[in-house]
Amino acid sequence: MIPEKSDNIVVKWSIRSYFQEMLEAGVQIYLYKDSFMHSKTIVADDSVSSVGTANLDVRSFEQNFEVNAVIYNSSIARQLKTFFLDDCTKSDQLNLQEYLLRPRSDKVKEGLGKIFSPIL
Repeated sequence: MIPEKSDNIVVKWSIRSYFQEMLEAGVQIYLYKDSFMHSKTIVADDSVSSVGTANLDVRSFEQNFEVNAVIYNSSIARQLKTFFLDDCTKSDQLNLQEYLLRPRSDKVKEGLGKIFSPIL
C-alpha cells in the first residue's frame, strides 16, 4: 500500500516504475486515497510487527538513520492488521490488465523515474 498522491514527484514515478514487474509476480498493490501515508508497517503471522519510517534499503538504515520498532505482541499485531485491512477499503487495488493500459506519458515518466531510483 502506497499513497496515491506523493509528496515528491520523482519518488512517485520511481516507485511506479516497478509496478508492472511486481504485479506480474503476483504482488497486490493498493493506492491509498484517503490522505498521505509515510509509515512502514509489517505484520507477520499475527504475532510480530514492525512499525516505523525506514524503507527496506541500505540508505534508510545507514545514511538516513531511520528506525523501526519490532514488536513481539499478538494483540498489537492483530490491531495493526485490522488497521491495514480498513485502509484497504480506502484504497484502489491495481490489477495488471488495467495497469498495462496506462497512458504512454506515464510510462515515459516511470522510465525517467527509474533512472533516479538508486539515489532516492
